[in-house]
Amino acid sequence: MSIATDTATTTVVFRNGLSRTIPTDLAARVIGMSAERRIVVQDEGFPWTFGLTLCCNAYDKGTEHGAACRACYGDDAGEYNAVVKHPVLDPAECEPLFDAMWKGERMGFSEKQIRDSLASHERDLVLVQAGRIRPHKIIGTGYKQPKKLAIQWLTDQIAECKRDLASRGRTHTVNACNVAYVIRNATTD
Repeated sequence: MSIATDTATTTVVFRNGLSRTIPTDLAARVIGMSAERRIVVQDEGFPWTFGLTLCCNAYDKGTEHGAACRACYGDDAGEYNAVVKHPVLDPAECEPLFDAMWKGERMGFSEKQIRDSLASHERDLVLVQAGRIRPHKIIGTGYKQPKKLAIQWLTDQIAECKRDLASRGRTHTVNACNVAYVIRNATTD
């Protein structure tokens, strides 16, 4: 990893050639990159690490709907990172594992499974909006404004599937955890 700095931002270049520009105050705390390609930084004074947002390489903020980027307030498309330990992995080790998952040769979500989920969520969204399927079939019972919540949940799932397709499964939480597990076990044997 190499670091090039100007006054406000720093460009971090990883061994695999990927580079990201981050705020200079975070540069000294960068410890690597997670399986889902988040820059991982050591938290100041605490024993855990943070994965920076994929959109702006900034901290995220927990919200009632998941997480939002503190820089652009966009959906972080991931879980709130405050106490999540992101395993730091060498992306060169990860690529063959992610590719095998994407092809369905290894445990994880393949391209076909993600495409099938996307098609199912898009179909259900149209049916809920048209009133042809009841919202409780999607989100369960006991909610106020169930149609609105079902539409929001389906919209979020569709966005997540599209994100996973664009990253070839690398941003899917299960895939990232599976890769981290395989690499961690390979290094302890």
